[in-house]
Amino acid sequence: MKEKVDITMDINKSELLKMLSAYYTEKLNKEANIKLNISKELRGYGYSEYNEVILEFYFVNEHNLGPAKVKITNTLTKEDVNEALSEIIEKLGYSVDAVNYKTGTRSTGYYDDYEEPYFEGVTLNLKQKGMKRVLE
Repeated sequence: MKEKVDITMDINKSELLKMLSAYYTEKLNKEANIKLNISKELRGYGYSEYNEVILEFYFVNEHNLGPAKVKITNTLTKEDVNEALSEIIEKLGYSVDAVNYKTGTRSTGYYDDYEEPYFEGVTLNLKQKGMKRVLE
């Protein structure tokens, strides 16, 4: 018997970026202003072609190397983001069971000739720590 999800948390894109920026700033002891690139890639072949939305979370730090200033770009994987969200949510007394990214494409243009990728945020499926679920 499959257990249904009772507790969910929706986090929109801007709140997610703020949460991640605060998390990585605290972890690294330096400014980490998280940004996001959204793109799409065509997958499949023929009738099975579809657009996959690609999310690239990153932050840039500036460092002094003698008289020169260099920028280092740090890219975060979805696993990095999921791990950060898990640590943030644990402080509230929950554990993250699943992270669902709300992505897709929408048609823009006159005859739906271009599909633009979008990202609205994430939905977290949560479990309350220390609480066992009784299945009927």
